[in-house]
Amino acid sequence: MLKALITFGTLMFCERAFSHPARPLLPECVEQRSKGNDVDLICNIANNRFLDYDNIRLLTQSLNNGGKFNVTIACQTGGLVRMPWPFNAKNVVSIQISGCETVGYMSEAFLDRQFPTELKYVSVEDVTHRIMLKELYDILMNLDQLTSNYDCGPNQAFTHIFRNVQYSFPPRSGSLEERAMDEQLASNDSIKSLLSHNRVCTYPNLNYLEESGKTSLGLLHFKIIESTVQYPELKHFKFANNSLHKIPKELRNLNIHFMPKLSYLDLSDNDITKPVFTFSGRDRLPLVVNLQRNKIQVIDSATLNLLTAYSNVVFDIRANPLRCSCELVKYGEHLLNRVASKAATDVYQELRCSFQNGLVEEQRLISDRGIKELICNGLH
Repeated sequence: MLKALITFGTLMFCERAFSHPARPLLPECVEQRSKGNDVDLICNIANNRFLDYDNIRLLTQSLNNGGKFNVTIACQTGGLVRMPWPFNAKNVVSIQISGCETVGYMSEAFLDRQFPTELKYVSVEDVTHRIMLKELYDILMNLDQLTSNYDCGPNQAFTHIFRNVQYSFPPRSGSLEERAMDEQLASNDSIKSLLSHNRVCTYPNLNYLEESGKTSLGLLHFKIIESTVQYPELKHFKFANNSLHKIPKELRNLNIHFMPKLSYLDLSDNDITKPVFTFSGRDRLPLVVNLQRNKIQVIDSATLNLLTAYSNVVFDIRANPLRCSCELVKYGEHLLNRVASKAATDVYQELRCSFQNGLVEEQRLISDRGIKELICNGLH
């Protein structure tokens, strides 16, 4: 998440037994018993109200019965939270924040005090982080001084969800200092500094990673994470609704070295026009590549060869504006005859394409009876 922000800045220059209010420092929150000695801390921040995460830290560190906290923070429009990355706090194993604006996101970059890293579940959704230009500048100029704890964030977690996360900067004053910082952030030297930042962050437990709805994240983001991140247990990676126009080079080889156990790659709801992938020449674990709701129109012979290179990879190209072609029909046959999985069967049974039948534009399932003869006999 920190790497995502720095990239953005550079490119832009079960059962509950009781419920009661939390301690006096947290009037917006209630505590509810969860499993065993665990506690759900639920905070609702109204318009023009403010919550400081440090007050949550004061509360959670007082729990000494072996229990843990699951923290949920939800904001109405206008609700503000001081939420310093990487959200670590004693006895907090789950953090969910939604609908909020935050301040202080980068304020602990050079903090001497380190909070315990206990987070197992992190979800940030529909959140805007207000970033001070000086904070971003100081971090980029001092990357080598960042601690691993801050640089890598919650690296013991099983789930990371960052959905519709945005960053805002206060209006520029036009001062000479700000103009100088802007120029430095946008310079080639800053990009080179990011790419050469040699700390590798390993996430040994992470199974699910989502970075969706961040239209600010582009190809530089993947270049950075390829060289600085390892996900040895990651099964599901979702990078949807990010306005990608093509497959990032770092994801084209389906034997992705920094995600060796990946089984589901979700690139849905982007602007991809060609499902271009390359292969390393050796077989891999079963994999589904979700390309639904992109802008793929034509499956030609070259693309067909890529899509059918392995019998354990399913390219889900449903819900694209596909034109009917003999190659597309053959891809359906490949799914039906060579790929033994429910995902392959679902794609085959629901894959549609369109063609001009006289004056009428028709849409048909490729599994329809007679579609092969209709399409492959050169009539359409």
